[in-house]
Amino acid sequence: MKASVLLHEDGNLRHKLRTVNDLTTHLRNREGISANYNIFLGAGASVTSGIPAASSLIEEWALEIYSNLSGKKTNSSSEAIEYFKSNHQKWYKPNNPYASLFEKKCDLPTQRRRFIEGLVDGKLPSIGYAYLTRLVESGFFNAVFTTNFDDLINEAFYQFSNIRPIMCAHDSSIKRVSITSSRPKVIKIHGDYLFDDIKNTIRETESLEKNTKDKLIEFCKEFGLIIVGYSGSDRSVMDVLDMLSKQDEYLNNGVYWCFREDDEIGPELQNLLWREKIYPVLIEGFDQLFSELHFQITQKRLDIESSHDNSKIKSTIKNILKDDFRLAEHEIIGEEISTIKNADSKREIFNFITNFSEEARKKSNISIADSRNLFAINNLIAKNELDEAYKVAEQDYSDANDDDVKPFYIQKIIDIFEKKGDTRSVLNWCDRLIECDKNNYSFHLQKSNFLEGDEKTEYLKETLERNTHSYQILNFYASSLISQEKTDPINKKKEASKIIDLLDKSISLEPSLSNSAWNEKYSILANQHNKDPNTDKEIQKLITNMESVNPNHSNTLSIKSKDTARKKVFPKMKSYIEDLKAIHEISSKEKRITISKLIANLVECLPDAEENEGHKEISKDFFENFLTKTHFQKEGIFYLYAAEYEIGLNRDTKKSKEMYTKAIHSNDADSFLEGIINFLSCSDEELIEPIENLLEENKYTFLEHRYHYYKSEILIQKSDYETARKHIERSFQKGGAMSEYLNRLSYVYLLEENYKAVIKMFEKYKSFEEIPDAEAFIINSYFSNKKLGRDFTKTKIQNLSAQSNSDDVKVAAFAILDHEQKAKNIIKKQIRNSFQNYFKFKCWPIIPNNWLDEINSSIFTRNDQPERIH
Repeated sequence: MKASVLLHEDGNLRHKLRTVNDLTTHLRNREGISANYNIFLGAGASVTSGIPAASSLIEEWALEIYSNLSGKKTNSSSEAIEYFKSNHQKWYKPNNPYASLFEKKCDLPTQRRRFIEGLVDGKLPSIGYAYLTRLVESGFFNAVFTTNFDDLINEAFYQFSNIRPIMCAHDSSIKRVSITSSRPKVIKIHGDYLFDDIKNTIRETESLEKNTKDKLIEFCKEFGLIIVGYSGSDRSVMDVLDMLSKQDEYLNNGVYWCFREDDEIGPELQNLLWREKIYPVLIEGFDQLFSELHFQITQKRLDIESSHDNSKIKSTIKNILKDDFRLAEHEIIGEEISTIKNADSKREIFNFITNFSEEARKKSNISIADSRNLFAINNLIAKNELDEAYKVAEQDYSDANDDDVKPFYIQKIIDIFEKKGDTRSVLNWCDRLIECDKNNYSFHLQKSNFLEGDEKTEYLKETLERNTHSYQILNFYASSLISQEKTDPINKKKEASKIIDLLDKSISLEPSLSNSAWNEKYSILANQHNKDPNTDKEIQKLITNMESVNPNHSNTLSIKSKDTARKKVFPKMKSYIEDLKAIHEISSKEKRITISKLIANLVECLPDAEENEGHKEISKDFFENFLTKTHFQKEGIFYLYAAEYEIGLNRDTKKSKEMYTKAIHSNDADSFLEGIINFLSCSDEELIEPIENLLEENKYTFLEHRYHYYKSEILIQKSDYETARKHIERSFQKGGAMSEYLNRLSYVYLLEENYKAVIKMFEKYKSFEEIPDAEAFIINSYFSNKKLGRDFTKTKIQNLSAQSNSDDVKVAAFAILDHEQKAKNIIKKQIRNSFQNYFKFKCWPIIPNNWLDEINSSIFTRNDQPERIH
């Protein structure tokens, strides 16, 4: 029965109802500074920290287990529960559906522990935990008992308190806890998710371990108990409370059991609430309760903003400010969040001025007045008040008497016009910037970033002629030539040797491995390998030269890792993964993250290698044993790797979605946005919007042609093909690669079934048939001819299939040539290697849907059919 029914108006337990104000009074009326109450937390306390409530897990498991047992599907968890009651009485216990279903879902303790770990790992404490730890710190509570496996209460003490509690997660450790110790205690009566012996099943929760039971009884003699977020479903706890409520010497300060209005109160708990010393309290929720207790007792706010330099605390505060559960609607919490926001703004001001002052001290004697002016401009830009920002910046620039200060104002003005998309004005102000110091090559390089095509290349060439010994200018010039070759591969195809000469000169001037010329040279050689296998010798020479400088430098390891992945030789890939793990062991913490990303990239490529038996075991070991919390806290890209692993090898769409969502919302998501977008084919529409928002928020951090490319990929997923085509055109106009333009535009036309447009494209760009990486364009043109019933030269597509190293090209070619079984064999192999490939082929207009249905039937059982993340 709902708490609202039992406790309101004519409810049976209305006469026993107490309020939060009553709790406040009882907590204040303590003897001296000693606490007179302890806290007992259940799963409901963790919901606003992002951990699913038991009720939601019960619904989810009921539907899943019902489908497995009955062979039918239903959207009603109530129907599933009734089915269990009628047909599976041996294992299903209606008074404890959570434990019954969990034991049915996961057979072994290790499996249950891993499942729980997936739910709680990395979660951050909600604001309610901050209030609770402050009350403990102030001496109003001495111990926290909890049935929860998560680490939220301990994390909250670490982040929001100066005291460290005694943590007890094993029965053996609980015995040593002294009730008289002033140090707070956290007692996990069912264990910790880090250990296999956590208690979840009916048998496991039937009774408490002896030491745990004795300690709970001991504390209940001296202290009252406030229970929050706990449904009373564990026989073990209920038996103890039932026994103690009957004895005069225990619970003399009472038990106050907190409920939300929608909480279900089972029959056994109802009976317990009739006892003399046990009282119900209606609350809005865990966070609201402790915010009210904290405010009414201490009359203080949290003041957590004064000490949040720690990165973990920053993440927690960011989570609090995000307020997914709309806690700010509560008056006290709303004021607290507003205070934290204001403090964050003040901190940003302080950090800006501090950082700017340090920069200024290095470069000039900039005045306090100019510092204030620049901050004001920055603030206007941040609020997107660009016209006002320009007006202020231009006036300050005109008023500036110090020539060393003027470049600072010009930089701001350039930022303003860049955000407005006014390239002409950007270039005009770049010229003024150069006038400040014509020999400052960084000003020239900045201007080159806003030039395009031949104009950019010519400008960099002239800049290089004036400063022939700048390796940075050499790199910019080489990079410009590379971009031109990609944009116009026919006319610029002879530039490769010239580019390599420029990069070699750059390396001779600056041989350190941090010089980007090493990476650029490798990329060129690797691309040439498709046409000239002899470049392997040049690549090996490059890697040998890098190893002679430093074999364990991050860039050396990166290039060697890329080359190992490119060759797709499984034994060598496996061996190099082990080499990287060995280097990982002797590296600094920061470098370990870099090496772990290299390993992740290699692991991702294992399914594509030939004769890759054992690749799944390597991937499993990496994701389930090698990676730690630290990896995910440091770099959001590990969530993306995990999403790909979960769907690719485990075919777990739910877990994959969870990881993918975390990747999208990670602080550094913009740094791996391309990977996020590439994974979109596995997702559904609800995840497209946050990705599109992420792109728009970071629009000006990307090269313009990349922005338009990313936008087009998102629009394709939204089936907005017309707008997608416009962005593909714009991407090419702004310096995108010709092959990318031809491949993606022809693909969109196929999605629209506009085969004539593809053929028209092919007629226009037929001379580009031989350029590298344009195989998809050629295939799309042949497919369009086939769809329109036109003749095409089969020999060409047969040659394309024979010459290509790509299985994808072979699949498409076989499909066009009606070599159905050959195509299906490769598709089946790829899907077996990685389930992610299923979604790739699902997006191909060339592959008939009935092929995939047939292949799925041969690979998966009826209850194991693939579905998109949803």
